[in-house]
Amino acid sequence: MSESATDYIAPRIPLADADLTARVRSGPPAAAAAALDELYRRYRTSVLIYARSCTQDSHTAEDLAAEAFARTLRAVRGGTGPKGPWRPYLIATIRRTAADWATTARRTELAADLETRLPDAPMAASGEELMLVQEDADLVRRAFRRLPERWQSALWHSAVEGQAPGTMAPLFGLSPSGVTSLVARARQGLRAAYLAEQVAGEASPEECGGFLGR
Repeated sequence: MSESATDYIAPRIPLADADLTARVRSGPPAAAAAALDELYRRYRTSVLIYARSCTQDSHTAEDLAAEAFARTLRAVRGGTGPKGPWRPYLIATIRRTAADWATTARRTELAADLETRLPDAPMAASGEELMLVQEDADLVRRAFRRLPERWQSALWHSAVEGQAPGTMAPLFGLSPSGVTSLVARARQGLRAAYLAEQVAGEASPEECGGFLGR
């Protein structure tokens, strides 16, 4: 027997992180708990892997990951925290928490090279080449901050984390093809923002003035 059109059931697209966050913040207790469980399931493994790279042993990594989730949950319930995908926020929270621990007795439990990877850590190299690299990195950073948060998250997960559209789909509440389109738009946006930052630079030579507008 052939199936009729009415027999077809469209696959359910998982809720995006932003929708789950809204449920955690203001949904009924059961819905809030279920949303938090889903966010924990999505990110526990990747967060724990990153926490392990910051610590001496797996037990400390578990503590660090748990603290990152706890701080993020407090932020969400307080009206702040991540507005889009949770993973970048959780990774940043791990770094901030590790930086806090580095000033306490727990610093002995952290990775030996962690200080060089913490926010605002001093650069080990210097010179003209490093200066050029830093200037270009500043351009990219400012261009990235120009983008909508959804585009920032899409670029982070695809370019930095190397995740496939199918893996990213639940994070954005889209189908894999929808994620592909989103990433393409985000890349175009970053390209335009990067060029805009160059045009906005005050140090552009006069002879370049006629070309910057193009």
